[in-house]
Amino acid sequence: MLDERLRNAWHARERTVPLSSLLHLAPDGLVFGVGTVVVAADGVRRLRSLRGQEARVLALLSAAFGKPVNPAVLGNIERAARSWSEGDDCLAHIHLAHSGLRALAGEESMSEIKFRYGIGSALPAHPESPASLGPKFLDTLDTLSRIDPAIFTNWKVLVLPDIDKVLEEAERIGTAAAVEKMEIYSPEEARSRIVAIVENNVTRGDLREPLPHQGYKLIAYTADVVESRSIGLRIKAGGKVGDTCLEIGDYKTLPDPALVTFPLFKAALLAINTNWPPRWAWSRVISLLRFPHPVARLFVSSARIRACAAA
Repeated sequence: MLDERLRNAWHARERTVPLSSLLHLAPDGLVFGVGTVVVAADGVRRLRSLRGQEARVLALLSAAFGKPVNPAVLGNIERAARSWSEGDDCLAHIHLAHSGLRALAGEESMSEIKFRYGIGSALPAHPESPASLGPKFLDTLDTLSRIDPAIFTNWKVLVLPDIDKVLEEAERIGTAAAVEKMEIYSPEEARSRIVAIVENNVTRGDLREPLPHQGYKLIAYTADVVESRSIGLRIKAGGKVGDTCLEIGDYKTLPDPALVTFPLFKAALLAINTNWPPRWAWSRVISLLRFPHPVARLFVSSARIRACAAA
């Protein structure tokens, strides 16, 4: 059914990056929405200079927030970037809050969800080829499915589209038809082409130039399931920075409490860490009432993780 394909395509896009109704700082830079990069990162915890791109940034923010944006916002962004680079996330978010950009246009109807539950990890720098990353990713999906085939079921592997081309197609043939042409494969279908999928999902710059030194994005989600039991897996690996993230729940539906359990999260985290040894791992509850921010979180060192796996 077309409506089901549209819903699944939205899930796939939403799982690429966390959903945010406000500006926030992430490994890719200053972002909002479902991953729109306002100012790209130029290294670990460092934004590119705003010099020369002031007009583009103001135009993008004005369109997103549905009102003309005061150029003074650029100063807030620069101060936030400076605090972020110094490791002061709290002060960085205060500077962004002082920008006065409270919510995206139409946010009130965008989401009813209050919390998101997830587990993940920070990966060490480890340059790796698509030929190595692809099979590890598929093995991770297989390992998760063995934990509980009724929960980790019907995985779909996403080929990240060229957003500009999708928008052009949407104008030419309509949004529904453009989304229908997105490449999504089951693990079985993906096995014979997984290297090409990973190569396509390389991190890209502002001009869509490939940046393999920043890693590759591996994305999968469970399709044709009740929205409250939807699961998304995102792994960025193969470059200077990397991370993993597994989250439960649809963007507008509260997660099924039966899935938000310690045994399931522990088993899933250990399964992911088998192929993707972390520097440290986390489990967190994120409030989405304003901008996404953890309301509870637990960090575990790699040594503790190995001890748990051996127990």
